[in-house]
Amino acid sequence: MSKVGGDYITQRQVSFVLIMFVFGSTLVFGIGIETEQDAWISALFTLAMITPTVIVYARIMSLFPGKNLFGIAKNLFGKTLGTIISILMSGYALQLGSAVLRNFTDFIQVSTMPETPQLAVGLLMIICVIYLTKSGVTTFGKWAVLTCVIICLVIVVTFSASLRLIEVKNYLPVMNHSYKELLTASYKQFALPFAETVLFLGIADSLKKGDSPYRAYLQGILVAGCLSVLILLRNIGLLGPAMMD
Repeated sequence: MSKVGGDYITQRQVSFVLIMFVFGSTLVFGIGIETEQDAWISALFTLAMITPTVIVYARIMSLFPGKNLFGIAKNLFGKTLGTIISILMSGYALQLGSAVLRNFTDFIQVSTMPETPQLAVGLLMIICVIYLTKSGVTTFGKWAVLTCVIICLVIVVTFSASLRLIEVKNYLPVMNHSYKELLTASYKQFALPFAETVLFLGIADSLKKGDSPYRAYLQGILVAGCLSVLILLRNIGLLGPAMMD
């Protein structure tokens, strides 16, 4: 059953969690850098690819209200096959979390703490995640709202402050890459991190009763996609295509 009056997450909070999920290591490592000054175009293509996909995710949530990914799998495929699918999806989530954790510990070690073991940094992050998870999905949603607002403000402020330093020539020539190259880069962005939002079906049963999964998914994905384009435009304009790699 939907967790009304208990531990639940609202449509607005889901959107913010999605934004944070998509950003993740994207803010650190960037996306579409192989297309250089056309990276923002490949990001727009990615946005066009992921929109119908998240509509499918939202449709699944609306067809099975009060059920999460694992309950839906068992309902559709039976106990045995449903359990296997649940184990595979759990393994996928674990592998994905491990990769993101390694990305962050690598970045922290290289940029600020070269003499600190990655294990120590990783353990601190894991402890924070465990604490937040044990606090419940409502707390998790509120944390996402606060953190996401701060990050979005930083992005907007830095973009506005850098406008006078941006050089238009860095965006030229436009469409310097073939459609094949742009679509290849777009597909990579689609697979990682946008399509990974399928994991949000794991908390589908926690969505507040009456809230729309369509609005939750679409708002989160569209805002994350537009902010990603804004970040790429800022970085290309300031650093130039050669510095994007």
